[in-house]
Amino acid sequence: HREALRSSSGTKRPKAWAGLMDNLGSSQIRALDANQIKALEAQDITTHRGNLTTGQIGNLSDNQITGLSNADVAALSTQQIQGLGVKIALFNYGQIQNMGTAQVRSMTGAQIGALNAGQIANIENVDLQALTTAQINQFSATQLGFLTAVQVGALTDAQLRSLNGAKLGAVLGNLSAVQVGNLTATQVGGLSAEQLQSMTNDQLAGLTQAQLRALSGAQMTVLRDIMAAADISKLSVEQISTLNDADLGKLTARQIDALTVDQVQALSNAQVNLILPKLSELTDLSLSQVANLDMTKLTLAKLTDAAKGLTGIQLQQLTTAQLLQTLDGSADEVLTELGAKIADLSSTQVAGLGVDINKLTDTQVGQLVQTQVRALSGAQLNALDVNKFAGLDIGSLLNTQVAQITVTQFDTAQIATMSASQVRSLTVAQLNAFSDPQLNALSAANVGQLTLNQIEALA
Repeated sequence: HREALRSSSGTKRPKAWAGLMDNLGSSQIRALDANQIKALEAQDITTHRGNLTTGQIGNLSDNQITGLSNADVAALSTQQIQGLGVKIALFNYGQIQNMGTAQVRSMTGAQIGALNAGQIANIENVDLQALTTAQINQFSATQLGFLTAVQVGALTDAQLRSLNGAKLGAVLGNLSAVQVGNLTATQVGGLSAEQLQSMTNDQLAGLTQAQLRALSGAQMTVLRDIMAAADISKLSVEQISTLNDADLGKLTARQIDALTVDQVQALSNAQVNLILPKLSELTDLSLSQVANLDMTKLTLAKLTDAAKGLTGIQLQQLTTAQLLQTLDGSADEVLTELGAKIADLSSTQVAGLGVDINKLTDTQVGQLVQTQVRALSGAQLNALDVNKFAGLDIGSLLNTQVAQITVTQFDTAQIATMSASQVRSLTVAQLNAFSDPQLNALSAANVGQLTLNQIEALA
């Protein structure tokens, strides 16, 4: 046995250990050094886990830790849990869930700080509630943001009252009205304007008189704005449409976002453009309102927002002039900033761009769909830079379009993929102007499809 233990200085378990580990006593187990510990296999750890010291637990390899069964994890003492150190971050979600309340409560600040998003979201509610206020505050604001709504709902009043600033802000959105009402006046008084604005009406309704008295004048202004936003949605469409420019200009972004679809669509085009910098729900706009938007008042983020930006149908209402306007804070036209949404434009809009089609990026030219490509005039096709034309789906072109293209636009790869009918549509002048590499790019099959006039021109 002594010789087998001596030979275990490496990390690979020697064959001489077969059956040996089962016969070792607790004192012998505790005498194993770091390399011997790393040589233990899963069944050895399971058998002797109770005898491993905190130091030995800390010497387990990454693979050994991830290989611990849920039962192994649940059987570890609180001292052994602490012995893992920040290696606890190696635990999978099942291992985290199988930790007992005492084990979770025994974690050090460093261990808590090492937990990742998935591990935090898998801490059982009862274990989360067992953490002291000091431990709760060992979580960073980012980590607290990983807690699920259910977990936040399970936090104790004492735990919540210990949070301030960014940490309180990280869980604020998931607090119930009751939990909000149980916050200290100092905590509420410390909320930023942004945090107050993020609160729901139900949460705001949960504020107590003591909490409201703790708010500063600036905070009360924010609160009145929020309340006014709740009231503005009660105005009739007639009342909204008769507001003068001065009144509309005084509305805050929160109040404007509180307007209903009917209220927004009751506004005139001029009124819409007046509030446009503060309007985030662009989907509320009518098609006629979209066609009259001053795009210079829109930011790229608002225009392309997946949930609130202009829809495909709305984009099809934009005029050529609008597409060529520059967005607020951008150096490029709306046309370019649309990116892949260029495919949402109608063929009429694309044709209406004229030679400004060349303002599309190389990528956007390649994203044009067949109906859009077939709407392009010969002048537009020839206006494209050679690199942009190379990205065009040549197979989408009509024969009549092919016959209008300047031959220098074609690259050999495109010529090689042209259909027989497209090749036959090439004019005698085009074929005469083809370079040798371009002629050689014609497939043998397509050469056989050339008309007599084309062959005579080549001859």
